[in-house]
Amino acid sequence: MATRADSPAIRVSMEVEYRPAWLTWVAATTTCLQALGVEGDQADVAGFSGYAFHLGIHEEVCPSGPTVLDWTRLSRGVHSLGRGTVELRSPCGEGSGRAREESCRAALELVRSEIEGGRPCVLWGTYVPEFGVVVGLEDESYEVKTFKEVLHQEQPSIRYDETVTPGGIYALGFPAAAEYGELQRDLEGVLEALRLWSRPAYGQYRFGADGYDAWIEALESKRAGRFGCGYNAACYAEGRRLAQKFLERMSTRRPLAADLLRQATEAYREAAEAMGRLGEVFPFGHDEQGPVTAAHKIDEAVGLLAEARDAESRAMDFLRDVTKIQARTPGDE
Repeated sequence: MATRADSPAIRVSMEVEYRPAWLTWVAATTTCLQALGVEGDQADVAGFSGYAFHLGIHEEVCPSGPTVLDWTRLSRGVHSLGRGTVELRSPCGEGSGRAREESCRAALELVRSEIEGGRPCVLWGTYVPEFGVVVGLEDESYEVKTFKEVLHQEQPSIRYDETVTPGGIYALGFPAAAEYGELQRDLEGVLEALRLWSRPAYGQYRFGADGYDAWIEALESKRAGRFGCGYNAACYAEGRRLAQKFLERMSTRRPLAADLLRQATEAYREAAEAMGRLGEVFPFGHDEQGPVTAAHKIDEAVGLLAEARDAESRAMDFLRDVTKIQARTPGDE
């Protein structure tokens, strides 16, 4: 009798074009949604999920900051784009043993259900702790599309229990269409941005304005890792650019709040430019080990981080004012 392990290979029949991004959850989710016919791009996915507004910094600026989010909140943004979700998230740091095996097996069954339904889905830990798109299953291994695609590298299948998941097992599927209200989703997007900006510290991580200050403190005390500085700068420059694009679009939909949203957009443009220049100070590279110690780099980076922090703080002031009015178009009453 055939078992799950020797069941026939299955693959989604639709064309799945991978959309790369530094924020690989945004890349993978956008790829899946577009394959399923959902209108929207990375700015929409990052904006409505809140990912565009996330800034989390480890006290030593390690590469983990960009993925320290409440993953269960991200899927609310997918609903705002018109797609229901099913997800699995295990506790962080399961490591090995029976608990991890059970979580890996549960994720495999979720993925199998989605692939059998003809839908690609998102999986954490494809090759490294990043997100990829599962497009097929053979025996108990995932066929995936990941960042390797844009690097023209081979993408070998990944056995279900060999994903790289220090943050816990995570899989996200998109089983059905969902209804949403355009006004409500815009207001919730603004509220989520404000929530993320004022998120309290979590263990060794700080967020929003406090996160910028933590990065500055780590640089000035020569604790900030070079590899982490490069990766964080690349991710957060992209996030600020996506936030700029998201708010600019919203300003065209919400006439009563348009002026405030345009001012927030401009502030995010300034933050994105400062973070982009920070990426030039710390170009991402896998050979960059150890802390940043060069005084000229520290001084330049601290100035750019302060510039980005102040610009983003102004954007949040404008967004708070947006919540004080009903951002609706005439005739919505």
